[in-house]
Amino acid sequence: MNKSRMFLIGFMICISRVITFLAFPSPLHFPDSPGYSNGQFLNFDLVSFTGHSYRSWPTPMLYAFLPNIYWITITQLLLGGFAWFWLILNALSLLSNKKSRILLLVLLIALSSSTVIVQWDTVVLGTSLILSTAVMTVGQILRVYRHSSNKLSLVFLIILLTLLALEKLSNLPLVIGITFSVLLAVFRAFSRKFLTSCLVLMILGLSYSTSVGVNVDRNWGGSYSGTTLLWQLGNQSPTADSLKIFLVSKKNVPQCIYKDAPYVDLNTSIGKILNECQDGKFYVRDDLQRDFIFFALSHPIQIAKLSALGFGAYYTTSSNNYGNAVQIFPPVADLVFFGATQPSLISGQVQDQSEGYSIVNSGQPFWLYVPGIGLLIAGLIASCVNLWKTKDRFIESLLFATPVLLLMQAAITTIFLPSEWVRQLVPYLVPLAALNIISILILAERRKLFQKI
Repeated sequence: MNKSRMFLIGFMICISRVITFLAFPSPLHFPDSPGYSNGQFLNFDLVSFTGHSYRSWPTPMLYAFLPNIYWITITQLLLGGFAWFWLILNALSLLSNKKSRILLLVLLIALSSSTVIVQWDTVVLGTSLILSTAVMTVGQILRVYRHSSNKLSLVFLIILLTLLALEKLSNLPLVIGITFSVLLAVFRAFSRKFLTSCLVLMILGLSYSTSVGVNVDRNWGGSYSGTTLLWQLGNQSPTADSLKIFLVSKKNVPQCIYKDAPYVDLNTSIGKILNECQDGKFYVRDDLQRDFIFFALSHPIQIAKLSALGFGAYYTTSSNNYGNAVQIFPPVADLVFFGATQPSLISGQVQDQSEGYSIVNSGQPFWLYVPGIGLLIAGLIASCVNLWKTKDRFIESLLFATPVLLLMQAAITTIFLPSEWVRQLVPYLVPLAALNIISILILAERRKLFQKI
């Protein structure tokens, strides 16, 4: 691709981000923000390379190197913009028809410039860096797909996957799945010695990431993962009543865990368990995850409802007002990817997830507009057809396995992280939407549909 086209792509990606910074230079802070930044330049008190901190070190270290709050916004906008530039650049190399390339460019620019995405770059949280890493990783997967014999591309992808696992321990299923999918797809292009070296490098990276993640989890008193699962007993969760009955039937569960369930005030109820009930704290740390897995296996309908609610929250952008952003495309561009609800759940009248869930179950007419589901189905079908019709199914499997793994990771997240679903799912479903668009256009080009237009 010539330099003028690269400049055009970069300019189109950056324009909304530049305007966003000019309009909103100061990032927004949330209750979780102090765990990522203490606001002091070159203060590394929140950084622990062994994980003995409340957050894994990549985001706190990035913030510690930034001299003031304005640089947080600048840096996150730049990293996000570069990640999308890399993905779009590699996506365009997969198409040869001018019309399909233009359509792909317009759609991906509109997606990357959406307020739903840009807003994360204007808040002090870990979401921005995780999203940028995920988008960059997908872009690198496309590069490996296009240049399957390039050693440097494969090594860089392994580094990105390690970073993704390091940023969040719950990303491990996705990272492990992509690792083996990539090695299987390219095993004919490299020597066994090189592939073995890559596998060893990946195992070392995952071992370190897991160690850090486990230490971070344990640093949260009752463990972060266990404490998060207590949200399943909140009145915003469709599993609360069934889970309470399940826990009551277990002899090893302290009464303080389920006594107040479904929790009306999550912070108050969870705080009592962790601070006033020693047995409850130990149970949350050591046994709650295991018991919840047994609950999930024995109550598939409840888990299906939970996943449906989580995906519905994401695909209708409900509870999605986190950061500031400026969008240069008409509002209808957001609706193409992210949908809406009627009545709106982000009108300001709904204060939390519990209130939103109550509206959904109020018995009053409630409409969901979810175009993202249609794009998801069409994209998965297109990737299946592309895999079936190609001669080299090994390398083509990358564009089939990656969307499936992103979808699986999103489903796991809705089950084990039953809060702030939009925030939790963005790093997986946004790059998934980009891959869906790419797969559809690849199929259309192979079917020579653009030549008929």
